[in-house]
Amino acid sequence: MTHKPRLRHVGRILAFAALFSTRAALGAFGQAAGNPATVPGEIILYMQPGTTQAEAFALAAKVDPTSVKPLLLQDCYVIELPPARATAVDTAGAVTTLKMSPNVRWVNASRVFKSHQISAAPKLTPNDPLFAQQWALPMINMPQAWVLQKGAIDVNLGWIDSGFDPKHEDALGQFLAGSYNFGDNNGDITANGGGGPGEFDHGTATSGVAFALTDNSKGISGVCWLNMKCLALKAIPMGGTFFPEPALLNSYAYLLKNKDAFHIVAVNMSYGADGGDPTGAGGNDPDFVATKALSDAGVLMVASSGNSGSNGNPTSTPADYPHIISVSALDRNAKKTAYSSYGKVEIAAPGGDNADTGIASDGVYLLGQNSTYVQESGTSFSAPHVTAVLGLLMSVPGVTSSQAKKAMYDTANRNGLSLSSLPDPKYGYGILDAYAALLKVSISVVIDDPIGINAFGSSTDPSGLPPPPTETLKPVLRFKISNVPLANLTITIDPDSAKPIVLTSAFLQTQVESGDTTGIAPQYVVSFRYLLSPGNHKVVITGKNPTSGLIATDSRTFTIQSHMFPA
Repeated sequence: MTHKPRLRHVGRILAFAALFSTRAALGAFGQAAGNPATVPGEIILYMQPGTTQAEAFALAAKVDPTSVKPLLLQDCYVIELPPARATAVDTAGAVTTLKMSPNVRWVNASRVFKSHQISAAPKLTPNDPLFAQQWALPMINMPQAWVLQKGAIDVNLGWIDSGFDPKHEDALGQFLAGSYNFGDNNGDITANGGGGPGEFDHGTATSGVAFALTDNSKGISGVCWLNMKCLALKAIPMGGTFFPEPALLNSYAYLLKNKDAFHIVAVNMSYGADGGDPTGAGGNDPDFVATKALSDAGVLMVASSGNSGSNGNPTSTPADYPHIISVSALDRNAKKTAYSSYGKVEIAAPGGDNADTGIASDGVYLLGQNSTYVQESGTSFSAPHVTAVLGLLMSVPGVTSSQAKKAMYDTANRNGLSLSSLPDPKYGYGILDAYAALLKVSISVVIDDPIGINAFGSSTDPSGLPPPPTETLKPVLRFKISNVPLANLTITIDPDSAKPIVLTSAFLQTQVESGDTTGIAPQYVVSFRYLLSPGNHKVVITGKNPTSGLIATDSRTFTIQSHMFPA
């Protein structure tokens, strides 16, 4: 049945350019637990009152600095060591040498200070006029998830349902040419079954959860923002009101045969039959065999749990099969709806309950036939949220279907649910969290600074113009890292030179500007200054996720050049 309405000039000029840039080193790093983080190669020297500048410079000369500069604080100086000695060990040695003078009041490596700010995850807000009323999308953290992934080319979803509206203003171009009508055995997938609104156009509504065009200034926002398309299979014949089993079996077989040609990664099934057999008659039921064949082939099979919970009916078929991801429905308060069938559930997602409350806004905003928009409720609409998010997870390069499913289960939101076991019979592993799941599989290492030429040969200058040279001996190197533990991160400066500089976690752990370097999905920023000679330089960052084995890399080529003062 249909589950329905529910980052030196050898002389004075560039040395001073480097000196004037020391302030940016402060506040740009993290701090190792129990010890203040410091800037390698940079020393703060505080002399006893009355010590002359000449005496201070003479003392500093004992450690062969690149430069010495008096600070505005009386008797205080900043000393910078040469690039080859800008290490924690050499800096500590220089500090020990300077401490031997009785004229020194205080000396130490330059410490790091940072702001005490916790930043919320960034969001993307589409311009679709009804987005503000789509409470279901914030519930599963879609605005944050879209920052990580909007969908990839050649990652598509199969959709078996009653019929569709390919001409809907908010779904134009979303259906693949291979879509087919197995209800009538022809190529017309337009909804024309029996029943009233919400029944004959059921497929238009469910597919709209995933494929409504996003950020097009029309209607609602779909979960799959970009690139992904729908292979729509109509399984209700003209004038029909239920899904004939032959049409479903033909749809499964068609998907299995053409999954590679159409790049199908997941299939949505917002329908079911009560009173089924979870074992598929010992694995002999053709419905069980056909859906399992797709699952065994790596296609993620998603089905609605059913709308008979109020009547005491358990999860319906095919959702009750062990190879199917069964989805229960939530109201706008993130509680399971009364109607949502349960017993075997893997994940919970928004389905709405306006049919029970009588309040239209309690339903999920959907596409209706003939370019209309409707609010309905049912597990039919919770399942598509899961299918679409799985599509986004599979859009991340290298992610497998088993990794996508595991990420979704591992990161499901269980706050306030008091689940006694996993999966729970009503909520499964918890409430779908698209952002957390994408964080778990999305591996990214990005160089923010310095401005230069990226790995694709393009300028990273915001203007798009050729990148200007960096006019400091100690440029800021800034990196954003996603889902890579510090232990699996390597930054190499001038990898093609005779003496490349390799920075590993022992150094990088003291250079964390913000974020969390631990947990199941570490997200953090590494930022530091590094003393380099004039000329062309290249920095490469490489990270590996230890769970998935996925590797990400980024590179930046930049130039350090003397600052030329006007004559």
